Amino acid sequence: MIAPRQAKGELSLRDRLSRLNYLQACSLFESDGAALIRSGGKYEIRVDAQVTLGEDRLVLRLAEAEVTIRL
Repeated sequence: MIAPRQAKGELSLRDRLSRLNYLQACSLFESDGAALIRSGGKYEIRVDAQVTLGEDRLVLRLAEAEVTIRL
């Protein structure tokens, strides 16, 4: 699948997420981001079956919840 072209200088969601370091990722959560990220490690995620990544949206489907991150 070929991704749509981005406007010059505009990053896709994938590009933005790939550039985050641990502290920046923690800061995306309002409070206790480090604990939330660590607790997420207990979930086994099958990327091919549970994750959908588009240019401006990431969707993660778990048995307990569906998480959507939008650009």
